[in-house]
Amino acid sequence: IMISACERAGRWEKALEIFDELRRRGMQPDLFTYNALMSGYAKWGREDSQAQALRLFDELQKQGLEPDIITYSTLISACKADRALELFDELYEEKGLAPNIVTYNALISTCDKAGRWQKALEIGHDMQMRGLEPDEVTYNTMISACAKAGEYDEARRKFGEMRRCGLTPTIISYNALISACDHWKTAMQLFEDLQEWDVEPTVVTYGALISACAKGRKWEKALALFDDMERRGLEPNLITYSALISACEKAGQWEKALDLFDELRRRGLEPDVITYSALISACEKGNQWKEAVALFGEMERRGLVPNVITYSALISACEKGDQWETAVALFE
Repeated sequence: IMISACERAGRWEKALEIFDELRRRGMQPDLFTYNALMSGYAKWGREDSQAQALRLFDELQKQGLEPDIITYSTLISACKADRALELFDELYEEKGLAPNIVTYNALISTCDKAGRWQKALEIGHDMQMRGLEPDEVTYNTMISACAKAGEYDEARRKFGEMRRCGLTPTIISYNALISACDHWKTAMQLFEDLQEWDVEPTVVTYGALISACAKGRKWEKALALFDDMERRGLEPNLITYSALISACEKAGQWEKALDLFDELRRRGLEPDVITYSALISACEKGNQWKEAVALFGEMERRGLVPNVITYSALISACEKGDQWETAVALFE
């Protein structure tokens, strides 16, 4: 019970300490304890989560304990897609266990994380064929999987199917769908739709909307969304600012992009490679090679590693300013 309480409270190290103490005292952990520990590995996403969860799985069986559907569902959550799919086949074909909605949701989630959107939809279909009705988590995860793959039409179909099943889309559903939008007007229509359904937008919602406006070169609309977000009392994060800077960059508004950069630092936010790359690109579009070079130098001093986008924008900025020697010197 104590291990389960620690796991739910996020006190992962404490849970491991209690588990080790149990074994030192010669006490045999029960299946409930093993399940709680594996759940912790699944939730906290450590580098070795899969290996450690599988180690516990092997250990409990050596102790003569028989894994149940909770064990398998938890283990699937802790594993990467290929191993999770193997475990799913094992529980059904070898152990004779019936997967439940938690098991299916865990499996769909692993496919979502692995970028395997088609497999995620296939599993959702299999679930329905076995007589299980998808819930909000099922649909949200399938929508997310399609959205991450840029499959907007598939994501939209699942969104519509969710409603037809009598389920109300949540902000998670809307955020995933807006993120997948290939046109800013579609994103704004979804924003209007969620408000009509009394769904409260989040910082993630606004970040996705601003990104959609950036793609459509609607920088003024992006700024208006940013203002609306702040009026709602939502605190912008680095993703929000980076999306807004990108919107200004695409519209050639380099001065506004630099103003936003100063603002995010005043808020105590630390710019990353994406932020700097968008800024350098904005300066390139505004023929401000000195600003671009200064930003590049600042970025390197902060220990950030430039990417291809950063270098391309910087070279172009120097080329526009007839500063080839400067460009060459930066690469030496």
